[in-house]
Amino acid sequence: MKETIYIFLAIFSVFSTKAFPSGSYEKERDNSQMESELTQKYQFFSEQNYTLEQLKVIDELMSSRKTREIPIQKSLGDNGVGDVDFGYTFPHISGLDIMCLLLINTSPIKSPICYDLGAGFGEQSCNMVLAGGDVTSIEHYDVINTAYKEVYNDLKTVSLNNTQKKELWGRLRMIKANFLNIKNTKIYPENVQINFCNLSNVIHFLTPKQIDKFLPALFEKMAPEGHVFVSVHVPSAPKIVDYFLEQKEKGNPYPGYCRYTRHYKKDKTTKYQDGTPFLLLKNLSDAKEAIKGDQPGKMISRNVQGEKMAVTTVIHLFDPSVIRRAFKRAGFTILQVSLTNSKGVLLKEQEVTRDLLISEYHHLNLIAYK
Repeated sequence: MKETIYIFLAIFSVFSTKAFPSGSYEKERDNSQMESELTQKYQFFSEQNYTLEQLKVIDELMSSRKTREIPIQKSLGDNGVGDVDFGYTFPHISGLDIMCLLLINTSPIKSPICYDLGAGFGEQSCNMVLAGGDVTSIEHYDVINTAYKEVYNDLKTVSLNNTQKKELWGRLRMIKANFLNIKNTKIYPENVQINFCNLSNVIHFLTPKQIDKFLPALFEKMAPEGHVFVSVHVPSAPKIVDYFLEQKEKGNPYPGYCRYTRHYKKDKTTKYQDGTPFLLLKNLSDAKEAIKGDQPGKMISRNVQGEKMAVTTVIHLFDPSVIRRAFKRAGFTILQVSLTNSKGVLLKEQEVTRDLLISEYHHLNLIAYK
């Protein structure tokens, strides 16, 4: 059974964009056609006995996530220094989400233990519950308060009655905490092993030291054959790519951990994220080595001089070989690493060149298991 699923996942990674479109269905389609398409699209929910109406709601919930973003957090005063400035516009990665849900739903374990770390608004946490998991959702930002309401309303909408609502809600814990602290606590009870872990859009917020400490601890916490699903950012700006490749050539295990300075010019029609009338000059950027203690996602400085502005942010970027090695060092077996372009086309690892990276934005996903 496991081998069959793996073969399906390999095929799915190539065709996921076409097989699972994110758009909603037109009203003029008749119910029989809609039922056929939804049943095929959400085949992993088949054993949950959802009705056509529930599948419509699930489809709508899973297709509407792109409108939700975590707000920029001011942390060090009015000058903007210290803003969280990285990672909140990551594209919808429905392919990886669906693979995660498929394995949860086909697991031989009844109500497998699932963790959604850095869960944001809890979209995948909600989906994991619908797929049959017993889910712990952890987020350390205040967004968890909004996520609680969002997920509760989502599960309430899907539920046929109060009994089902209580059953679904009873399989979800939403906690505001730092997911890096993997030790015997109420968040990670000593007698609990994780069957499935979602790490969507979070690893690149960690320093190399944090990653090297966290991943081995997560490996120990995973159950045998427990699966981890990961998505991270990839370098794309020319000077960032050059710095990345230079550091990689020198043997740096984390070549994408650096300070990134973006250059702007004044523009009447375009505004920077705080409303300042500046336009990003995409070809003008610089990268240099991060300083010990630099936290990815934090803005280091913002200098405005007349018609020009420079914003320096700490970032942490990956390519397939870097993320693969990080998880292998922690003890994981790599099932799949996939780099896709904005059109969802799967690229071979050996094809990842400088020209490819600077050509457009790419998605990088990894599935590993213990």
